[in-house]
Amino acid sequence: MKKALAIIIGLAVAFFLFSYIYVLINKESIIASLKSGLTQKINGEITMGKIDISLFSQFPSIAVVVENITIKDSLYSVHHHPTFIASKVAVEISVLKLILQNNPLNRITIHNAQLYLYTDTTGYSNSYLLSPKSSASTTSTSNSKTEIEKVKLKNVRLVMNDEKKGKLFDFEVQNGVCDIENEGIFSILSVKNDMHIHHLAFNLKRGSYLKEAQFNGNLKIVVNKEQKQLSFETSQLKINKQPFSITGNFNFVANDFNIKIVSNNIDYNFARQLLTKQLSTVISIVNLDNKLKKVTANISGLLNGGEPNILISYDISNSNLKTPFVSFNNCSFSGKFTNELIKGLPLCDENSRIELNNFSGLLGNLKVESKNIFVDNLTEPVLKADFKSNFKLEQINSLLASNTVDFVNGNGLLDIAIEAPLFKSEKIKTKINGYLTIENGLLHYISKNIDLTKTSCSVLFKNSDVYINNLVCTANGNLFVMNGTGINLNSFMPLTNEKADIQWSFYSPNINLDKFNSLFQPSKQIIKSKRNNAPLSNISKQIDEVVQQANFHLHVKADKLSFKKFAASEANAIIDIVNEQLLIKNISLKHGGGSMDISGEMKEKNSTFYSSFIKLNMKEVDINKVMYAFDDFGQTGISYRNLRGKVSATANINMDLDKRLSARPANMVGYVDFSLKNGKLLDYEPLKKIQNIIFKRRNFDEVSFAELKDRFDINNNEILINRMEIQSSALTLFVEGKYDLKGNHSDISIQVPLRNLKKRDDLYIVENKGSKSKGGASIYLRGQSGNDGTVQFKLDIFKKFRKS
Repeated sequence: MKKALAIIIGLAVAFFLFSYIYVLINKESIIASLKSGLTQKINGEITMGKIDISLFSQFPSIAVVVENITIKDSLYSVHHHPTFIASKVAVEISVLKLILQNNPLNRITIHNAQLYLYTDTTGYSNSYLLSPKSSASTTSTSNSKTEIEKVKLKNVRLVMNDEKKGKLFDFEVQNGVCDIENEGIFSILSVKNDMHIHHLAFNLKRGSYLKEAQFNGNLKIVVNKEQKQLSFETSQLKINKQPFSITGNFNFVANDFNIKIVSNNIDYNFARQLLTKQLSTVISIVNLDNKLKKVTANISGLLNGGEPNILISYDISNSNLKTPFVSFNNCSFSGKFTNELIKGLPLCDENSRIELNNFSGLLGNLKVESKNIFVDNLTEPVLKADFKSNFKLEQINSLLASNTVDFVNGNGLLDIAIEAPLFKSEKIKTKINGYLTIENGLLHYISKNIDLTKTSCSVLFKNSDVYINNLVCTANGNLFVMNGTGINLNSFMPLTNEKADIQWSFYSPNINLDKFNSLFQPSKQIIKSKRNNAPLSNISKQIDEVVQQANFHLHVKADKLSFKKFAASEANAIIDIVNEQLLIKNISLKHGGGSMDISGEMKEKNSTFYSSFIKLNMKEVDINKVMYAFDDFGQTGISYRNLRGKVSATANINMDLDKRLSARPANMVGYVDFSLKNGKLLDYEPLKKIQNIIFKRRNFDEVSFAELKDRFDINNNEILINRMEIQSSALTLFVEGKYDLKGNHSDISIQVPLRNLKKRDDLYIVENKGSKSKGGASIYLRGQSGNDGTVQFKLDIFKKFRKS
């Protein structure tokens, strides 16, 4: 055995010595032959440094080593990128093939090199250098066909920059080995790679895949030279240490390719970083804290350019999902991505879709399900999703933390579909379609401290509008049936500047406004920290702001209406709240046997008062009832107890109203035109005082009037009484002057014609002569404010009132 081993070693040494001597003798001719062959086959300018024979660099093989080799194309002076540059290329040669005059090339090792294939915007490409010269010698025999067995790359950068198609492939092979085995029409390439991917961009404007990623692994590639196909079986690779399996096929006849990549238990953020910047940015609005169970990517396309078709699918379970808008816990769903949403349209971000299917998760403690969630058009991403949930109303509080409403009790069912831009957009409006139903709810209106009990309703969402149908509830003991329409109410989703318009109608058989004093009082102070950590706090805040800033159009109808001393029936009101201004378009009601119509406007003046303009039209109302209801209109000169009759009036008044409606109006300016028919004056003390001077035997306890009509001009606290005729069963009077509501500066003149001395019996006809009538000889009384604020009357013998 030892003898045989010694013989083999001896023969090997002898063969190596023979090869060494042969190469030394033929060194110059070998180098010249390789150099000549290289320059004849490559269509470019080649420069080489030192060329030498090395016996030990590739030991035990013998190699020709070329240092500082550079290959340039014809337009190098324009783009300044050499097609190929390397510090050293070692070509192993077979001495036996060299002796037999066959192609001696066996293996190639390339060190510190760069292959740069370039296509400019005009379509010019330096890739022609890879094709052999047409004039290259073809005298070689078939046995001289080059069959390289191995290629080694060390620190070799491979760049394909196609500016015309916007492609950039930039790979840096740190250590790569490719073993080549030829079997008939097949070539089998076993590749081992440690590679850094700088760019994998099919469209550079849209970004690169696998940017700055580390790629390690083995590939077994089969080349069918007859059918011109390249394929690789399932191979285990690592990208940034994450395991992947990959299979693929390249058909150079059909000019297409397809690749399938699979990975398990991959971190979501890691997977996102492998995608283009645009796609990664859109996906980054979602964060998942659990790994994707299985990710499968299918990539296919044409070899001659264009964006590839990408289809990615994945599954995830028991993960928390966070977005800038809302977050879910314990989520499970399957997902997909495609850049060909509509077949036939370009493969691009605008034609892409991110898809979540069979979603289920917890929103706070509320279970939410969705069959499909889509994000379309990654350039201006739009969310399309359906959501369903069956819940207890009190569960909403921890989600919204609303400063407007607390949900205390009841059941809810939500079934909606949403279409909305993911980012602020003026082009795309939010659309919500579906419904929300509430049964047996108890809601607390926080800022006004009002409870809505026994609440049920159906809320219909239609695009950007909301319709509330048959909201039935009891509020502070008053039964209400409400219907509402919110136009552009969903504007909070895209955060546009459009104001919502809310149409709201109320019906109640009986409204007691005394129980709603809080509506007219300042809102309760809100504790801002209530919103902290609420899953939907941002949306809740936006809803509160939309409602607070919305324009309201209210229609109120009540069979009976009461407020303090005021009682009415058949009440109808149409009121607008626009830009924080209350516009009373019309309030009509029955009161005191007659009717009243009110219109006007109110606007906040300060923290205490509203400034208001009121227009009142009153017909055939019992004057004692209306004066009782309105506290004698803030004056003390005459009381509801003293008057009877039917009053009709038109009033136009500007005044300040106390927000609590607990104080008399202030700063009143305007006028009142009135007519009192069938009037009676009962136990009116100032009239009785006339008896201290005259007509002591007449009945002043109950005085009947002819129609009493006049205009009162109101200026701040003073009421100007234009000359007014009073024809009564007791006497005839003419009254004029001013009445001070504060009781300080009243100055009233009463003209008592002497014809009153004529006795008036039951047959006396009470009728007006006209306020312009001079009245003939008369006695004049003057009433002025006394120290106690009451009006004191005395004879005005010298007519000082008129002179003043």
